Amino acid sequence: MRPTFLGFEAARSGLVASQKALDITGNNVANIHTEGYTRQRVDLVSMAFSGSANRYSTGTTLAGQGVYIAGVSQCRDPILDARYREQSTYVGSLETQNTAYTDLENLFDDVTSSGLQDGMSKLLAQLQSVSGNSDKAEVANNVLTAAKNVVQLINSYNSKLDQLEARNKTGLDSCVNDVNSILQKLGALNSQIKDACLANSTTDPITGDRRILGPYGPNELLDDRNLLLDQLSAYGEVDVKSENDGTITVTFGGTVAVKDSRYETLNQVKDAAGKDILQWGTSMKTFSSDSGAITAYIDVIAGKGGYASGGENHYEGIAYYREILNSFTDTFAKQFNNANNVTTPPAPRDLFSISDGATNFTAGNIRISDNWMNDPSYLVISVDGDKLANGNTLKMIKMFDDSFDFGSSSYTEFKGTFKGYLIHFQGKLGNQQKYISGIKDSTSSVAMDLLDQRDQISAVSENEEAINMMKYQKSYNAAARVITAMDECLDVIINKMGRVGL
Repeated sequence: MRPTFLGFEAARSGLVASQKALDITGNNVANIHTEGYTRQRVDLVSMAFSGSANRYSTGTTLAGQGVYIAGVSQCRDPILDARYREQSTYVGSLETQNTAYTDLENLFDDVTSSGLQDGMSKLLAQLQSVSGNSDKAEVANNVLTAAKNVVQLINSYNSKLDQLEARNKTGLDSCVNDVNSILQKLGALNSQIKDACLANSTTDPITGDRRILGPYGPNELLDDRNLLLDQLSAYGEVDVKSENDGTITVTFGGTVAVKDSRYETLNQVKDAAGKDILQWGTSMKTFSSDSGAITAYIDVIAGKGGYASGGENHYEGIAYYREILNSFTDTFAKQFNNANNVTTPPAPRDLFSISDGATNFTAGNIRISDNWMNDPSYLVISVDGDKLANGNTLKMIKMFDDSFDFGSSSYTEFKGTFKGYLIHFQGKLGNQQKYISGIKDSTSSVAMDLLDQRDQISAVSENEEAINMMKYQKSYNAAARVITAMDECLDVIINKMGRVGL
């Protein structure tokens, strides 16, 4: 025979479950605009009876013991989390690259119009004006002025590259600081979550470690941790492993960055060759990630493209386009110096000089030589001593149509004229920027699609919560009505049964 008050207990459990479900629904609605919040739900299971009667009875008399609240869980898909974070890493990398290439394109935007190409055209025009006017001092002075303009333009591009490099180094510093802050917070959250899960854990009989009994934990702390993992994924590849005690082990940048409450720190140091590298503080490993904002910054800053040698970065970044400009500068200056060193007996009459004592000209060290600066007639117009002849300037004019090898001793970037080289590298830069921009847009679109898919599971929907609110309110009212009905039944048994005829 069933216990008299079994129905009351079953209905009471329904009241409690409905009330808790309403509480969680209200919490969901309250956090509908909270960043990183994951929709919660109450997991309900029917209550099972137990005891020796199970062995010999079908249990019909003890069935219907009510509902049990297993816990409050999060509506989250770990597979979508992993896919989104993987895509977020690509987006972080491409956004950094796209910004850098846009800045480079803006920097060299005028190279083939009002910039360096225009300066070279004006220098050519002044050399051509020497014909028939080689005995006039102002003509030589005009050539010097045009050459000064070319040098100033080259120096200006180099200064702008310095500024762009400095901005990207600042961006890299900011990324490193952000990563260190995130890793520290993840370590702290691991500790808090582990402590919170102790009440719902047991000791593993084999390993002796603490192990949580179910999927339930401190949901708000879990939200904070997941949000930090999303943010971390923009900086590099993230691998997350859940541990039995509620903590996670995070592998990031080629090392175990977070384990339990312990976390690594990323530092900028110099290697044996004097190059700046990123190194983990404890493991002493070099930061390593195929994509992400940090890797993108490293590539953008140090990438030398085809000019790279040995272990240097082969990405076509700021250093690569600086080498392109340096190659133009070195070829231009040496060709004009050679053209001017034609006196008899031979004597060095360099038009351009190197300011820092280096062997080759660069965009940063090219200068007008002191001799030419002080004496415009230092330019050799004729090699036969005839002031009215201009054979040497004709040779210089011809150089504008001559073909040269631009590059380094082991790498040829371009073979052609000065003008062709400028058109080549600006066109290459523009095409690369368009390519990166297109890939970024498509990758961002995929990331947004994954985020939308995740939000369909994890985000709070006003309509859905309104439906849940009405559903749980009705179930609460129904449970209350069951208690009322049971009370009326007991009233009959206690107060009316056996009183017939009284």
